[in-house]
Amino acid sequence: QRVGIARALVVQPRILCMDEPFSALDALTAENLRSEVLELFHATDNTNPAGNALIYSTYIGGSEYDQGRALAVDAAGNAYLTGITESPNFPLKDPIQAKYAGKQDTFALKINAAGNALVYSTYLGGAGDDVGHAITVDGAGASYITGLSNSPDFPVARPLQRQFKGGTGDDVVVVKINPAGTALAYSTYVGGLKDDEARAIAVDGQG
Repeated sequence: QRVGIARALVVQPRILCMDEPFSALDALTAENLRSEVLELFHATDNTNPAGNALIYSTYIGGSEYDQGRALAVDAAGNAYLTGITESPNFPLKDPIQAKYAGKQDTFALKINAAGNALVYSTYLGGAGDDVGHAITVDGAGASYITGLSNSPDFPVARPLQRQFKGGTGDDVVVVKINPAGTALAYSTYVGGLKDDEARAIAVDGQG
């Protein structure tokens, strides 16, 4: 049996990012497990000791397949999310890249601390498959995203490696978005002739 639900958990402040539940056995098993995960999450929620209320909960997506892969939260409680989208109408806000570009694009977005508005939301991708696997944020509010791309035209800025080198495979991509979410501080391929992929990212005090 295969059941997938939770993708990311942030402890302070407490945010649980969940996929739509699915199960290779049956939908009821997946939904029961989803309920149990939420009960456990709320039972240990210091911001809501009664465990009977969501601080906020929302859909984010368009008309096609969308999936959140990673979540980070800054000291003010703003949430940063990355993942993949196949929706040409994914919700955008002051985007760096306004057009859906390929088979599958990375998205990057920031939600305000109240959870009631997008601060920014943008596509990041080219003509191929682009996947955001991990995200982190520094003390100034700049976000850092990594994952993979097999797009020869992934958006780059001040790159360490300007050209896609993955052949028929994938290259790692590493992206930094400025604190305002208005521009790429840098964006680069990192890879060679075979498949390359990054699943995690961290940033030190110097950025």
